[in-house]
Amino acid sequence: MRKLTSPESLKLFSKRVRTNNRSEIPKMEQIIDEKCQGLPLAIVVLAGLLSTKEPSNWSKVTGRINFSDDPSKAVLTLAYQDLPPHLKPCLLYLGLFPKEFVIPIRRLFRLWEAEGLVKCSNQGSPEEVSPEKYFEDLVERNMIEVARWRLDRSPITSRAPGILHDNVFPDAAESGFFSVVTTFSMHLPPTPNPSSDVSTRFLRRAAVYTDISKFQDEDLKHLRSYISFNNRKGDTPADEVNQLLHKIIKMDGFALITVLDLEHVYKPVLSEVIGKLPLLKYLGLRWTFLDSIPKSVGDLPSLETLDVKHTNITCLPKSIWNSKKLQHLYMNNIHLDVPIRKQLPHESPPNLVTLRGLLIGKKSPSKDWLNGLKGLTTLALTCHIESLEEIIVPWISESLKNLRSLKLRSIDEFSRPSSLPLQIMSDNQSLSELYLTGSLPPEIGVTQLPQTLKMLSLAVSKLEHDPMPDLGKLPNLNILRLFARSYLGKEMTCQSKGFPVLRVLKLWMLEELEKWTLQEDSMPLLRELEIRRCAKLNKTDGWQRLSSSLKELILTNMPDTLEEDIKKRKEWEKVRITVNIWEFDPLPPDTAKA
Repeated sequence: MRKLTSPESLKLFSKRVRTNNRSEIPKMEQIIDEKCQGLPLAIVVLAGLLSTKEPSNWSKVTGRINFSDDPSKAVLTLAYQDLPPHLKPCLLYLGLFPKEFVIPIRRLFRLWEAEGLVKCSNQGSPEEVSPEKYFEDLVERNMIEVARWRLDRSPITSRAPGILHDNVFPDAAESGFFSVVTTFSMHLPPTPNPSSDVSTRFLRRAAVYTDISKFQDEDLKHLRSYISFNNRKGDTPADEVNQLLHKIIKMDGFALITVLDLEHVYKPVLSEVIGKLPLLKYLGLRWTFLDSIPKSVGDLPSLETLDVKHTNITCLPKSIWNSKKLQHLYMNNIHLDVPIRKQLPHESPPNLVTLRGLLIGKKSPSKDWLNGLKGLTTLALTCHIESLEEIIVPWISESLKNLRSLKLRSIDEFSRPSSLPLQIMSDNQSLSELYLTGSLPPEIGVTQLPQTLKMLSLAVSKLEHDPMPDLGKLPNLNILRLFARSYLGKEMTCQSKGFPVLRVLKLWMLEELEKWTLQEDSMPLLRELEIRRCAKLNKTDGWQRLSSSLKELILTNMPDTLEEDIKKRKEWEKVRITVNIWEFDPLPPDTAKA
């Protein structure tokens, strides 16, 4: 990017600095010019640093920046030095990932926890701090970039600014915090000074971009974390991981490895020897396309995170369900039915917080076993209708008081969407995200949903009565998504003063909808509206009231008359309008049971 002018520099600084005393910002113009020399990165990092200081101390802080040929490096060095001790290792940990690598937030948080950089569990101890808080602090300091946001403005992916890889992370590698193994060389900590009492040539955390042929046994003796980025193409299973584990087990001493992250490695070969890693906390196998995992994985005494999402695994070792320390379990419709139910331990994992991707057939686990999962905060289930009616829905409504996110899908014996017997969920007062797939009772009343809901998604709900009057009364609803066949009516009305904080609305494939009315003061904060394949919608009333808040309107495969009506209205001139014509497969026939 080109260097910014003095006014542009001050404008960027003003945009990125967080302070209630805005009157102090113009006084910084000369200092910003001198210290940052028009370099956008230096300005952004400086703004993040000063956001943590009182404006009265800004001049004192900037006085510590040494003039150099590279202002960005000077500012970044000061910003890093200013980090609290607990944030420095969290930031340095990003150095394990390749430059410009987009890191899923889910993955980063679980790794931080496994490494002990963040103390977090479902026990609620006073000394615990969530990884979200650490991440937010680093983002506010502009030390981490958010690459992609969710609709609710929570981060999905992140990355480290490239300048960290050039100027900060090499020092971390040199000090032994981590090591990087590339195709061309292996960057291990230097051989220690002979006069030193403590040896530092230990491979503690390894980011591996190739195979492990260059590892010596002595290098592996103190290995704690192994993250592989060996994403070679082809259909040959990766055997080097198994070789590595055998080397570690055969060595004298205690296996210290706590993290084994093989995300995106094609079919890594794992044998039963993995069960001999008593300190392993994190096992990441997402996108590995594995067909199975060793039975001994269920016997790992310290395992906290198991991620087998986007694999071909259909069954987990039964001992997994007896894991005492397991907190996060990510799966892909792994089946839980009669054959497994008979072998389930009497007690369920007591510390489980995240359970995603479980498929429950006609016979669900016992109610006593399910009641042991009281600490769940995130739950994603696909269930046969019989299990839902008898066990699952009552269990969710009555027992999961800490639940924050619920995704529930009802299916019949042919795996088609089925009925979803929703019960009153007003007692689930921690629930903020709800995604329901399946036909709901004739009327979905607002009294059945918790007032805490911030995001609601409905699919194949087959509602015959307009849900908008009731849903508009949810005081915290930020995002509403009505997907295919969620509403079967012809008219929809958003009543006056309804949806007071709604910011995102998506209407997809509501096949019968013909008219949509917005009464006065409805959706006053709506910023994003997307309508897709509502082929009969050609009558709107009150839409012009949205133009004061709306920033983006997306119309996909909508009637030409609707598009023309919107484009000719002057009040929509400041709204970014996108019109798409896409090829879609026809919706499948509606064969699900009502």
